[in-house]
Amino acid sequence: MESNTKGKTMGKIIIEDSLDDEGYPSEEYIKFIKDWEPKVCPFHDLFNSFLSAWRYKTDAYKIHHDSKVNGVTPVEFHTLGWSGNEEIINAIFENIYITHVFMRYRARETGGHYYFVLTDKDYDMYTASTAWRVKLQIK
Repeated sequence: MESNTKGKTMGKIIIEDSLDDEGYPSEEYIKFIKDWEPKVCPFHDLFNSFLSAWRYKTDAYKIHHDSKVNGVTPVEFHTLGWSGNEEIINAIFENIYITHVFMRYRARETGGHYYFVLTDKDYDMYTASTAWRVKLQIK
């Protein structure tokens, strides 16, 4: 699959354009997730990129703002059987910064159901109504 080059300039990629021509996450985007470090961009930008690229949007992820306890917000990702979502979640699991520091991994259920928690401190108070056009630097 060839990556969509729309929006790419001078080593940067616009997340909305990080999908290939068939709507799957581009190889560059998957590599970016796997290689991401906090010095590259803020975590909340990376997290918002997951939401932008995730197929089936709000049917396939949930951010439980109403269940926040002591500044910790539960988050669910459901792949709904789509291989593009599975590529993203697999890339997330290959990055220890994401799963052990910023979006702490809590559980996994058969059928593509993944559970994490975000903390206000690490995430900088994400709000679901924020619509961002995120630019991330590709190494």
